[in-house]
Amino acid sequence: MQNTFNQYPFFEKVKLELSSGVREKRSFRDKEGWCHEVTCPKCRKRKSVLLEDTFMFLCPITGCIGGLNLHQLITQYCSDDLINEWNRSIREQKKINDASRNGFEKPMTIKNRRPRGPNKPPLSDLERLRIKAMISRGTDPTNNRNSDL
Repeated sequence: MQNTFNQYPFFEKVKLELSSGVREKRSFRDKEGWCHEVTCPKCRKRKSVLLEDTFMFLCPITGCIGGLNLHQLITQYCSDDLINEWNRSIREQKKINDASRNGFEKPMTIKNRRPRGPNKPPLSDLERLRIKAMISRGTDPTNNRNSDL
Protein backbone atom coordinates (compact mmCIF):
# COMPACT_ATOMS: atom_id res chain seq x y z
CA MET A 1 0.00 0.00 0.00
CA GLN A 2 1.35 3.36 -0.96
CA ASN A 3 1.65 6.24 1.48
CA THR A 4 -0.74 8.93 0.26
CA PHE A 5 0.07 11.54 2.92
CA ASN A 6 0.64 14.80 1.08
CA GLN A 7 3.42 16.81 2.71
CA TYR A 8 3.71 19.48 0.05
CA PRO A 9 1.13 21.93 1.53
CA PHE A 10 2.98 21.79 4.85
CA PHE A 11 6.28 22.34 3.04
CA GLU A 12 4.82 25.51 1.48
CA LYS A 13 3.56 26.75 4.87
CA VAL A 14 6.94 26.11 6.51
CA LYS A 15 8.70 27.86 3.63
CA LEU A 16 6.42 30.89 4.03
CA GLU A 17 6.88 30.89 7.82
CA LEU A 18 10.67 30.65 7.66
CA SER A 19 11.00 33.25 4.92
CA SER A 20 9.58 35.86 7.35
CA GLY A 21 6.35 36.43 5.47
CA VAL A 22 8.06 37.17 2.15
CA ARG A 23 6.80 34.91 -0.63
CA GLU A 24 10.28 33.66 -1.56
CA LYS A 25 13.66 35.17 -0.85
CA ARG A 26 15.54 33.15 -3.41
CA SER A 27 14.92 29.89 -5.19
CA PHE A 28 17.43 28.11 -7.34
CA ARG A 29 17.78 24.82 -9.13
CA ASP A 30 20.44 22.53 -7.70
CA LYS A 31 21.55 19.20 -9.12
CA GLU A 32 19.20 17.51 -6.60
CA GLY A 33 16.14 19.69 -7.24
CA TRP A 34 14.66 23.03 -6.24
CA CYS A 35 16.19 24.77 -3.22
CA HIS A 36 14.55 27.66 -1.36
CA GLU A 37 16.66 29.99 0.74
CA VAL A 38 15.06 30.64 4.14
CA THR A 39 16.01 31.98 7.57
CA CYS A 40 17.23 29.44 10.12
CA PRO A 41 14.91 29.42 13.17
CA LYS A 42 17.83 28.81 15.54
CA CYS A 43 20.71 31.04 14.37
CA ARG A 44 18.56 33.52 12.34
CA LYS A 45 20.97 33.43 9.35
CA ARG A 46 19.65 33.58 5.79
CA LYS A 47 21.96 30.84 4.53
CA SER A 48 19.58 27.97 5.31
CA VAL A 49 17.97 25.99 2.53
CA LEU A 50 14.74 23.98 2.13
CA LEU A 51 15.02 21.19 -0.44
CA GLU A 52 11.75 20.69 -2.31
CA ASP A 53 12.23 17.13 -3.56
CA THR A 54 13.15 15.60 -0.18
CA PHE A 55 11.47 18.14 2.16
CA MET A 56 14.76 18.58 4.04
CA PHE A 57 15.98 21.68 5.89
CA LEU A 58 19.73 22.35 5.88
CA CYS A 59 21.67 24.98 7.83
CA PRO A 60 25.36 25.20 6.87
CA ILE A 61 26.43 27.13 10.00
CA THR A 62 28.73 25.03 12.21
CA GLY A 63 27.12 24.16 15.54
CA CYS A 64 23.62 25.02 14.39
CA ILE A 65 20.75 22.65 13.52
CA GLY A 66 22.42 20.91 10.59
CA GLY A 67 19.79 18.93 8.71
CA LEU A 68 16.17 18.23 9.66
CA ASN A 69 13.32 16.51 7.88
CA LEU A 70 9.94 18.22 7.58
CA HIS A 71 8.42 16.48 10.62
CA GLN A 72 11.31 17.50 12.90
CA LEU A 73 11.27 21.05 11.56
CA ILE A 74 7.53 21.44 12.15
CA THR A 75 7.46 19.87 15.63
CA GLN A 76 10.52 21.73 16.94
CA TYR A 77 10.57 25.16 15.31
CA CYS A 78 7.17 26.08 13.81
CA SER A 79 4.12 27.79 15.28
CA ASP A 80 1.58 25.97 17.44
CA ASP A 81 -1.13 26.29 14.79
CA LEU A 82 1.02 24.54 12.21
CA ILE A 83 2.01 21.83 14.70
CA ASN A 84 -1.66 21.14 15.55
CA GLU A 85 -2.62 21.05 11.87
CA TRP A 86 0.31 18.68 11.12
CA ASN A 87 -0.64 16.31 13.96
CA ARG A 88 -4.32 16.34 12.95
CA SER A 89 -3.40 15.54 9.36
CA ILE A 90 -1.15 12.65 10.44
CA ARG A 91 -3.94 11.21 12.65
CA GLU A 92 -6.47 11.44 9.81
CA GLN A 93 -4.09 9.73 7.40
CA LYS A 94 -3.41 6.97 9.94
CA LYS A 95 -7.17 6.34 10.27
CA ILE A 96 -7.48 6.13 6.48
CA ASN A 97 -4.55 3.72 6.24
CA ASP A 98 -5.91 1.51 9.04
CA ALA A 99 -9.38 1.39 7.47
CA SER A 100 -8.05 0.46 4.03
CA ARG A 101 -5.99 -2.52 5.21
CA ASN A 102 -7.12 -6.00 4.34
CA GLY A 103 -6.22 -9.20 6.16
CA PHE A 104 -2.98 -9.76 4.31
CA GLU A 105 -1.35 -6.51 5.40
CA LYS A 106 -2.08 -6.90 9.10
CA PRO A 107 0.76 -8.41 11.09
CA MET A 108 0.14 -12.04 11.95
CA THR A 109 1.73 -14.23 14.59
CA ILE A 110 4.45 -16.66 13.61
CA LYS A 111 3.26 -20.25 13.80
CA ASN A 112 5.49 -22.92 15.28
CA ARG A 113 5.69 -25.64 12.65
CA ARG A 114 8.04 -27.83 14.65
CA PRO A 115 6.43 -30.41 16.95
CA ARG A 116 6.82 -29.79 20.63
CA GLY A 117 9.24 -31.89 22.62
CA PRO A 118 12.50 -33.50 21.58
CA ASN A 119 12.89 -34.28 17.94
CA LYS A 120 13.63 -37.99 18.41
CA PRO A 121 12.27 -40.98 16.51
CA PRO A 122 10.05 -43.40 18.40
CA LEU A 123 11.73 -46.20 20.36
CA SER A 124 12.10 -49.61 18.80
CA ASP A 125 10.78 -52.74 20.56
CA LEU A 126 14.30 -53.81 21.59
CA GLU A 127 15.01 -50.42 23.22
CA ARG A 128 11.70 -50.53 25.12
CA LEU A 129 12.51 -53.99 26.49
CA ARG A 130 15.98 -52.82 27.54
CA ILE A 131 14.50 -49.81 29.41
CA LYS A 132 11.93 -52.05 31.19
CA ALA A 133 14.71 -54.40 32.27
CA MET A 134 16.79 -51.54 33.66
CA ILE A 135 13.82 -50.18 35.60
CA SER A 136 13.06 -53.59 37.08
CA ARG A 137 16.72 -53.97 38.19
CA GLY A 138 16.67 -50.51 39.78
CA THR A 139 19.19 -48.84 37.49
CA ASP A 140 18.74 -45.44 35.90
CA PRO A 141 17.46 -45.91 32.32
CA THR A 142 18.76 -42.49 31.21
CA ASN A 143 22.31 -43.39 32.27
CA ASN A 144 24.01 -45.80 29.87
CA ARG A 145 26.40 -47.11 32.52
CA ASN A 146 25.22 -49.49 35.20
CA SER A 147 25.05 -47.89 38.62
CA ASP A 148 25.99 -51.24 40.25
CA LEU A 149 29.67 -50.91 39.28
